[in-house]
Parts: sequence; C-alpha cells; structure tokens
Amino acid sequence: MHKENIVAIVGGGGREAAEAEKYAESDLVDGVLVVPGNDGIKLVTRGKLIDNPKFRKVKTTDSKSLVQLFDHYNVELVDVAQDDAIAAGVADESRNAGFLTIGPSRAAGKIESDKALTRFIGRVVGINQPDFMEFDDPEFAIGCIKTWEERTRWIKASGLAKGKGAMRAKTKEEAYDRIRSLDQFGEAGKRFLIEENLMNDDGTPGEEFSYFVLCNGQEFTYLGSANDHKPIGDGDTGPNTGGMGGNNNPEIVNKEVRKEVEKT
Repeated sequence: MHKENIVAIVGGGGREAAEAEKYAESDLVDGVLVVPGNDGIKLVTRGKLIDNPKFRKVKTTDSKSLVQLFDHYNVELVDVAQDDAIAAGVADESRNAGFLTIGPSRAAGKIESDKALTRFIGRVVGINQPDFMEFDDPEFAIGCIKTWEERTRWIKASGLAKGKGAMRAKTKEEAYDRIRSLDQFGEAGKRFLIEENLMNDDGTPGEEFSYFVLCNGQEFTYLGSANDHKPIGDGDTGPNTGGMGGNNNPEIVNKEVRKEVEKT
C-alpha cells in the first residue's frame, strides 16, 4: 500500500503560497498542508491542498497545535519559514516530535528576530556592515543624535516588526520622529539600532539584495537572490511595506558579486 507523502508548510502569505505551488508540482508529494494558509493557495496546488477552515484560527506561534496537526495528518516533511514561527521555536518542536523539518532553530532564528545581536556578531567576526549603536532609551538616543553631525541615518527596531521596522531619517528631526514612533512595534521596538546609511563611493545609493542558501553547518548550496521593493511611492518617498523579494534573480547578482559574497 502506498504511503502518502504529505508536506506541511507553516504560514499564510505569498511566500507560503509559492512554496505550496512548487511542492505540489512534485510527483513525490501527494498532499500539501498549509497552516494557517489562505483562501488563494488552493488555486495553485493542483488539487493536492489539504485544507480546513479551522486552520485559519491556528497561530503560527502555537507549536503545540501545529505539531498535533502534523501528527494527525501523518506529515512526512515540515517547512517553517515564517518569522514569528521560527522565533517561537516551531522548527525545534517539530524536530523534537520526530518530523523531518526544514527551517532554522529558535537560536539560529535570532539572526532575524534580534537585529542588535546580529550586528554584534557581525562586528566580532568581521562581516561587512554599517556602523551602528544600540539603544533601549528613546530620549537618550535623541540626546546623542543632537550632538552628531547632520546626515542620513537608519532607525531600526531590533525585534520582528513585519518588515516595517527599518526607517530612514534624512535629518535629525526625522530621526527624532522615527525614534518616538518605535512604540508602534510594541516589544519589537523596545530595543533599537541607529545605523550608518551606506552609499557608493560616488555618493549614490547602493542596491540591496538578499542571498539565499541552504546550510547543514559545514557546506551550503546557493538557492537564488532577490531584491526588496519596500518603500511606498515613486522615488522611495514613503514608509516601508512588509513585502520582500519582489524582484527575483536581480541583475546585480552576477558571477563576480556571487564570488565576493561567498568569500566575505
């Protein structure tokens, strides 16, 4: 008797829809379970979606309920990419329950969920990155900025802020406003960074990209790259949205850039 291969994906956004679509294309996958999922995923999963309206009520941070669902549906593989789920240790709990799991542990996920920690790690091991200072007192930070020279800086919530926690400030007054607005992010904004605004040698803005790899702790495999198109408005005039990876395989990531990234 054929044992069904069921893949479970934790999350409910566009990323999870794209993952579900690719899993459903595989002849090795008999069913795809996406929790909490969304109503559009069934359109791209070739009839392989295992769905239930009750899934929408399951939080991505509820490890206990998620593991119970994996067990109930005899899931073969669990894929955890959603930020909050990683920070809550869902991948850890899934592995501990015996499921083959793709996704960072809670500890590894701090690279994303604790921006200040990541910057300090980068400083210690010599990763190229902007100069920064960490703060947990908004008024003290504002007092420091008042003594600094006038220039563009970035104010960044240290915790998870749904992609909206990095705010550019072109003037000191804008920086004050950005710092005082960090309370909109709740716990994620209680600790924050003030970072240098990186520019090219000719004074123009550099181009951002993300570089994706799978790593087993010793070796890595390159998966691809993507740009974010996050600020609202022509000319990047507005605040950041939460979207990521709008431009896949950006032209800037050529062979020379890949070689530099993997070396440094």
